[in-house]
Amino acid sequence: TDFGLGRNCRFVQPKVASLNELFNDTELARIATFCDSQKPPPQASEASDPDAGPWPLTRKPETRMVSLLVNAHHERFPFWCLLWQEVVEAGGQRYIFGVHLRLEAGGGGR
Repeated sequence: TDFGLGRNCRFVQPKVASLNELFNDTELARIATFCDSQKPPPQASEASDPDAGPWPLTRKPETRMVSLLVNAHHERFPFWCLLWQEVVEAGGQRYIFGVHLRLEAGGGGR
């Protein structure tokens, strides 16, 4: 159906916030950390120490992650969802590309 076209993927999260937190809190925190780690470092100001080196002095952020979430159909029944995210570059810009895969018993094959 066209129900999800053009919509943010948050519409599939459980509508009851306490249930979403109970089921998905750890994974949502991981997703937020992953997204935040993709932001470019702040530009060095002219007043900064020129000998300080690159910021931050940490390892390069991961460019791919997989999460397992409990989501809810628009008619409110829950289902398992595999979320795959990867950083891609296009036209000199970085984007996070994500794919949701609804997991079904028996693999859902026909």
